[in-house]
Amino acid sequence: MSTASRLAAASAALTVIVSAAAAPAEAYTVIDLTGNNTTADASGHGNNGVWVGTSSYAPIGGTTGFNLDGSSYVDVPAGPGLNVPVNTDVTLSALVDPAGPGLGSERVIDKITVGTADGYLIDILGDRFRVIMAGVALIGSTPVVAGTTYQVEAVYDGALPTPTLSLFVDGALDGTTTAGAWANGGANDFKVGVDSQGRNTFTGVVANAVLAYSVPEPATWTLMLAGVAGLGVALRTRRRTTVPAA
Repeated sequence: MSTASRLAAASAALTVIVSAAAAPAEAYTVIDLTGNNTTADASGHGNNGVWVGTSSYAPIGGTTGFNLDGSSYVDVPAGPGLNVPVNTDVTLSALVDPAGPGLGSERVIDKITVGTADGYLIDILGDRFRVIMAGVALIGSTPVVAGTTYQVEAVYDGALPTPTLSLFVDGALDGTTTAGAWANGGANDFKVGVDSQGRNTFTGVVANAVLAYSVPEPATWTLMLAGVAGLGVALRTRRRTTVPAA
């Protein structure tokens, strides 16, 4: 094979890798607390919640959500079934209708040790949505108005070497930043409406509290590995046939 042919093979291998990275990923929903008059996990993975305090439901965005009064919340016990693999794409989302954002933190979803970044959360800090994921905190720019329903999504792109974290409010980008490695929150429970210490409670209605991630499909991994192997062969051969300059 000529040098030109080997370089063409290297280029083709790179094309395979890029195409594989853009291929559809397999989505996996870890937990889906819809509300809808139940604390059962709609994902079917058994990550069911329990009410702590007075259980109540209220309308929100065409469905029914957890009506949180500042002392009640929903708790899902920690376990390996709540863990997300590293270097995947993760989405944490909820439908939120706050009764009255205050100056402190009001936890919407929480699985993190207070004062650390060992897990993840969505809350309202002052009058902005905030997300903590993968070792970084990101505060949005959209003012939060009491009695208004918001669809809030935190999206973690775990692609190396530079993972990113983005916050979306009602489908619009509300902030983005570089991030670190994913962290699952250790032994902390997955909570809706409160932090891991039972403080920073939320008042209002929350529905569709979802944690999901996506990974490449097996066929995509095969294409990626084949592309890398082909690229390596082409470049090694090129190095052997390169003549040093005089």
